[in-house]
Amino acid sequence: MESYILKIYKELTGHTINEAVFAFDQLTIRAAGTGDLYFGTYGVPNTIELFHAPFERFTCYEYLMHSLKSADAVKFDLIHKGTPYYFLAWTAFDIGNFAKAIFYMDLALGEDIRKIDSAGKTAEAIAREALNNPGGCLWKLEPAEPATRTIAQLKDAVSKMLDEFHQRTTEQITLDDFVNNFVLKYISKDAKNRSLVSAIYSYICEARDLCETLEIRSQNISSIEPLLANLFKGGLIFETLLKLVSIERSWTITNGRRNIGQPASTLGEFGYCNDFLTLFGLSNGDLITGAPDLGTILTNATDDTLKTAFNVTSQLRNTAGHDLRRDDIFQNQGDYKKLVNTEINAIFFVIKKAIVEDGVK
Repeated sequence: MESYILKIYKELTGHTINEAVFAFDQLTIRAAGTGDLYFGTYGVPNTIELFHAPFERFTCYEYLMHSLKSADAVKFDLIHKGTPYYFLAWTAFDIGNFAKAIFYMDLALGEDIRKIDSAGKTAEAIAREALNNPGGCLWKLEPAEPATRTIAQLKDAVSKMLDEFHQRTTEQITLDDFVNNFVLKYISKDAKNRSLVSAIYSYICEARDLCETLEIRSQNISSIEPLLANLFKGGLIFETLLKLVSIERSWTITNGRRNIGQPASTLGEFGYCNDFLTLFGLSNGDLITGAPDLGTILTNATDDTLKTAFNVTSQLRNTAGHDLRRDDIFQNQGDYKKLVNTEINAIFFVIKKAIVEDGVK
């Protein structure tokens, strides 16, 4: 495998890995531009209009990065790596490895933040300035060169989910509201929020991909681990959003037998928080977070109301998060799609009502 990678790297770049490592060894880092020039020469390019050999390009670029880190870990940490992380995110999208794509997309932003002169600037101002770099276009869903087609695909996936949410519930979040009032606001406010936003992007892409995969599955009972992992992620995103809003608004548990006056630490505890119930138009006892199995949860997904969305998503979070040995209830691809749609409803209901429409400004 290694000899194949070395061969492909030379074909794609016109250089050998040894040449790239030697040039790295001789490199004197003076500014962020040093890294841009170096990776512009020895980095692995990608094709713009149509994807071509994305797995090979991705694998070769990762191999280069490992080689550089092994050669000089200190210099590797110092050099600006926005360009390679951008290209790794781009090619990871091309091969459908959405988790790595989003991971490298986040690393690229982190590199762009690191290179900005921070004198006299707040962390939020620095993050917003960094988002003006090419890597920021991925976060902002603004198709731009060189990764226009990939950003357009991500934008299309998110836009489609927002449109379908509107069709199912009549609630509307425009793409501009989603990007400006949620994505940019929160990733600029706190670096930890990038994990939440990136999880939403990867969740949407993975769910879309899994729905397509289910169309060609056999009718045999099979492992549903990828489906459970995705549904668990949707539930975790929902829980994280609620905790984000709860912290901003200083919500505490106001009734029940335990933890009065404390923040909700589980989904179930939100059902004992009057501020949560009031904001989302729920009553005591409306939030039911437990279910014995996936079949019961599917049966509970009867409509597209907020109450159903919150209950089903909470139940999926708890059921998928504790045991992988679940019955394969996904012989019908539409059943999985129904659960994904319900989770999307829950996620977007929170973003709409607690952040875009009535959020803390």
